[in-house]
Amino acid sequence: MKGIPEENYSTQNLIRKRRRNEEVNRKREEGRVKDVMMAQRRKKGQAGAEDIKDPEFFAKRYRKQQKSYVIYKRKKNAVLRHEAVIEKKEGAAILAIRVKDDKHISKQEMVILTKFGLTKKHNAGFIENTIANLKTLKKVENYIVYGQPSKTLIEDLLKYRGYAKVDGKKVPISDNNMIEAALGDIDIICVEDIVESLYKNENIAKINEFMFNFIMSHNKHMNSKYSMREKTRTFSGRLGKRSTPHLDHIIRSYF
Repeated sequence: MKGIPEENYSTQNLIRKRRRNEEVNRKREEGRVKDVMMAQRRKKGQAGAEDIKDPEFFAKRYRKQQKSYVIYKRKKNAVLRHEAVIEKKEGAAILAIRVKDDKHISKQEMVILTKFGLTKKHNAGFIENTIANLKTLKKVENYIVYGQPSKTLIEDLLKYRGYAKVDGKKVPISDNNMIEAALGDIDIICVEDIVESLYKNENIAKINEFMFNFIMSHNKHMNSKYSMREKTRTFSGRLGKRSTPHLDHIIRSYF
């Protein structure tokens, strides 16, 4: 260009080109950001539309919750009417396992299950064998199977599914030193002592403070003699109180 040195002219062209490119890139990035934001808004709008429930949904959920509460009230009233029927058998502590889940469970039933550490399906735990606890368990029989386990089953549960609470961590019960450190004040210094205490229904609260509840796996023998699916009646059936041989068989099917 006339009057402008060739070197300066080239430099100015490069600067102008760079500015043009920067402007184009800036607008392109702004466009991409807007596209992403619009896509997110559309997605959020669709999710929001899906979250809008029909009134019938809430009515149906309420009816199911009320049904669970009615069942709970019937169980509770049955306990009050037939107190003499509930008898405490001497021997082992109660072992209970939750075998049924229901998202419409009543608050009263959930409080009881939480008290015994049976918040989720396939959770199991030892409960002190008292008349009061047996009455309470009867109120949630439609979610659990329970009874007095054999000594061999207690040993196997501790061996294969036992975990201790050590400094807030879940640690397998494999060292008698940790048992002595936690339960030595009540003369429990090894696994055998824990088994003996559970089998004699002694120091249950202290032992439960030391151990986590058991997390059992899915039942693998659904078509066996004492199948969880085969029978549906209380006591002799799927849910509720079971005899020691039946309880042992059911619990072992979750190992």
